[in-house]
Amino acid sequence: MRLVEQEAQHRHTQEDRVVRTNATLALRGQWISVVLVVLLAAIGTLLTLKGYPSVGSVIFATTIAAVAAVFIYGKSKEGQKQPDRDDEPKPPTTR
Repeated sequence: MRLVEQEAQHRHTQEDRVVRTNATLALRGQWISVVLVVLLAAIGTLLTLKGYPSVGSVIFATTIAAVAAVFIYGKSKEGQKQPDRDDEPKPPTTR
């Protein structure tokens, strides 16, 4: 019985570690995205003000389009149901 309890504790520890890692990766990705969007928007604005309106507009517009595309892709992924462990097919039982 003790072995089963140890296995369950190990499994919970591993699952907690996976959840924390996924949350950390998601947060890091969001921060990188914010920095890139602000940087590219600033570059596009600066180029427009310096007399290169077409280049600045392209950089600015593609930045906004990329953010919108990632947002839409993320929302479509949220709508799809992730299979739970309970939904996994069970091996056939023998009697």
